[in-house]
Amino acid sequence: MEACTIEDVVRDELRPMLREWLDKNLPPLIERLVQDELERVTKRVLGDLGE
Repeated sequence: MEACTIEDVVRDELRPMLREWLDKNLPPLIERLVQDELERVTKRVLGDLGE
């Protein structure tokens, strides 16, 4: 039988917490970043068109 290290125990304990945090926070973060990028690109394109 292989011995568990403290790192193994901590990793196993943190994994569900990290998954929960990502499930909660990643979608709004991605949405905001995509919206910011779309606004940046739109402003650049409209500026290039002289509008």
